[in-house]
Amino acid sequence: MHKTYYRCFLTPLSPLALSCGAAGRTDSDALVDSCGRPFLPASSIAGVLRSRLGEAAGNLLFGTLADDAGHVVQSRVLVYDGTLAPKTKFRRFRRDGVEVDDHKNTVRGAKYDFEITETAGPYSFILETADDAAPEIADELQKLLLSCARDELSFGGKTTRGYGRMKLRVEKRTFDLTDSEQMCNWLKFDPMAWEAFYEPLAADACAAPILVDAEIELQGSLLVRQYTTECGGADYSPLEQMNGRAVIPGTSWAGMFRHRVAQLATQAGCAFDEALLFGEHDTNKPARRSNLAFSETTISGGCRITRTRTAIERFTGGAAHGKLYTSTFQQGGTGRLQIRQLSPMPHGKPDECAIAEKLLAAVLMDLDNGLLNAGGEGGVGRGILRLKSLRVNGVDVLERLRRRDLSIFEGRL
Repeated sequence: MHKTYYRCFLTPLSPLALSCGAAGRTDSDALVDSCGRPFLPASSIAGVLRSRLGEAAGNLLFGTLADDAGHVVQSRVLVYDGTLAPKTKFRRFRRDGVEVDDHKNTVRGAKYDFEITETAGPYSFILETADDAAPEIADELQKLLLSCARDELSFGGKTTRGYGRMKLRVEKRTFDLTDSEQMCNWLKFDPMAWEAFYEPLAADACAAPILVDAEIELQGSLLVRQYTTECGGADYSPLEQMNGRAVIPGTSWAGMFRHRVAQLATQAGCAFDEALLFGEHDTNKPARRSNLAFSETTISGGCRITRTRTAIERFTGGAAHGKLYTSTFQQGGTGRLQIRQLSPMPHGKPDECAIAEKLLAAVLMDLDNGLLNAGGEGGVGRGILRLKSLRVNGVDVLERLRRRDLSIFEGRL
């Protein structure tokens, strides 16, 4: 008889948008414990792990509401909540979003806000299983964890827009309860203690499949706004992470790409449903998840510049009353955009696949030529970008794109 424990560490790669279902502070408040600290509920962890398995393996590890005989089968794996170390720094922060039209004007009534959490350290959780009744359970669970450690996991909401990305690291401890010495060690063992001894599980390096991996460079300034109400401060400044770096969120990337794909399809006179790539949420239609997942881009380098401006009276040439405001924006810097394809395009529609590939290539071409602005105030030259590198499915295609080659995806969508 054996007892096996896995201690898992989830290091956040982007902010987490995990809602508690309340709307007291924002339209979607973050999930926190009684002390106001963020955590990952065991139900979310179990759900994410199970989603990586087929039905048979999922039922074997995590149980089912009813088996073939109609009996409830309990989970063979005990999952603990994911918590932060006591002194780990974290931040709860409000982000907002708004729907914009083709001219980047806001759509009336389409503004919303939500709360995110950022942490300076990993979440840790425990998986516990007794493999005496079914020896294959421990092997199946270990294979699952090693597979997850080679890839990224996503938790919470807006995962196709870059939120909730985490990297997994796993440690293991097994006790043979038929051995008296190990039995004594097990009785004294505290799986939740940080000093508890675990053996690291080494996962083979295996890069997650990335459809588009682009390094971008700001050609001027960037302003993805966050508004402030502090006295003496700027009226608005760049959206930034806890480390103070400016970001272009995945929601902005998805909106930019979706609007430009729709524009290009209309200009080319081809009937293309952009929901095939970007999903759909319409009360009158079945909801469809986005087929493309956009990362959040963190801007490195560059500097911050603060400007105070005012509107000018047309006839007097003086400052207009109540029109003085101050803004801070990001000047220069580089970042990385990654786009993952979550599932293949629908079968039996080769024409739509070919059109989608050409449209995405055309959007990347516009981005490289400075015709697709990120953030606000694009009318005064902000948000102009250029590609420093571009890889599609691991292949360098930047020079081909600059030769106006729209076949860079080569039928891989």
